[in-house]
Amino acid sequence: MIVADFRAFTNDSVYVAFSNEDLKNPSPLLNGLLRTYGNTYASIIGLKTARNTGSSLVGDLTGMATSMIADAVFDNVLAPRKYSYLLEFKLRKVNDWQMDADVSLSQVTVKGDNVPKYKDLKYHTLFTKIKREDNWFWYGQGFGSMTIPFDMDKEERKAFREGRKCPRNWANSNTKNIKVFNTLQTIKMEYLTEERLLAEDVAISDVVNIHKQFNESRRRVVVGIGLNQESKDLNVKKTIPAYPAERAGIRNGDIITHIDGYEVSTPQQFYDVIKSKLPYQKVVLTVERKKKKFDVIVETCLSL
Repeated sequence: MIVADFRAFTNDSVYVAFSNEDLKNPSPLLNGLLRTYGNTYASIIGLKTARNTGSSLVGDLTGMATSMIADAVFDNVLAPRKYSYLLEFKLRKVNDWQMDADVSLSQVTVKGDNVPKYKDLKYHTLFTKIKREDNWFWYGQGFGSMTIPFDMDKEERKAFREGRKCPRNWANSNTKNIKVFNTLQTIKMEYLTEERLLAEDVAISDVVNIHKQFNESRRRVVVGIGLNQESKDLNVKKTIPAYPAERAGIRNGDIITHIDGYEVSTPQQFYDVIKSKLPYQKVVLTVERKKKKFDVIVETCLSL
C-alpha cells in the first residue's frame, strides 16, 4: 500500500511526503530509517494536512510527479524482501509552468534475518508543466507502449499514436533506447516551455535552463546521423538509436544529397547546416536509396 499526502502548501510552494508505510503507525523498520537519516518523524506528521484540488499548477505537477515516482518505487518491491521508503518533495513555484524541487528518498530493505540495508538519495530537479500542443509523450520501459499525459477520447488517442510511428518494433527493442528517447522528449518539452516563457519576458528556472546550455555550446542541434568520412558521397554510416533520423526512417547506407533543397557534398557541410538550424525545426533530407531518391522530414533536436 502506498500512503501519500500533501502535508502543507502556500501560494508558491508545496511540501509532499509519502511512503509505503502508514506514517501514523510506522513499522519499526521505518522508524529506524527515520532515525538513521535524521528525518524528524514528529516534524513530518506534525505539519497540518492540506489538500489541493488539483486544478492548479501545484496540484497538476505534484499529482503527476508523485504517482510516477511512487509507481517506479513500487515496481522495485520484490517478495520476500521487506521494503520501506519515505519520499519527500519540497517544491517551489518559479512561474506558472515550472517548479524547482528538492527530492529526498530514504529507504530500508531487509531480506529474512539479514541486516537491514539503508539508502539515502537527495537531488535538486525541475518539474515542468506539459502543454498539450507540444504533443509530448514517452514510452513505458518494459512494455514499449506510448504513454500520453493528456485526456483524449478514443479516436484522438488513436490518431495521435498512428501519427507518431517509430521504426517497426523500435520501442520494444531496447530499454536503453527507450530511456534515451524519453530523455530527448524531456529536453524538448523543457526547451519549448522556456522558449515561450522567455518570449513573454518571464523569469525561468536556472536548475535546468536548456537555453543556457545551448548558448554555452553544452548542447548542439543534431538529427542523430553519423556519416562515413571516407566515402565520396554523404553515406550514412549509422543512425543513433532513438534520435530523430532513425525514427524518421533513415537507414544505414542511405546517401544524403540535399538539405531543404540545397545540395550538400561533404560531411562537414552537412553537420554545419544542421547545426545552423533551430532546435526542433523540421528539415527535409533528400535521400538516395537503391538508386531511388525521396524526401524525409526530420525534426532536429538538442543533443544529450
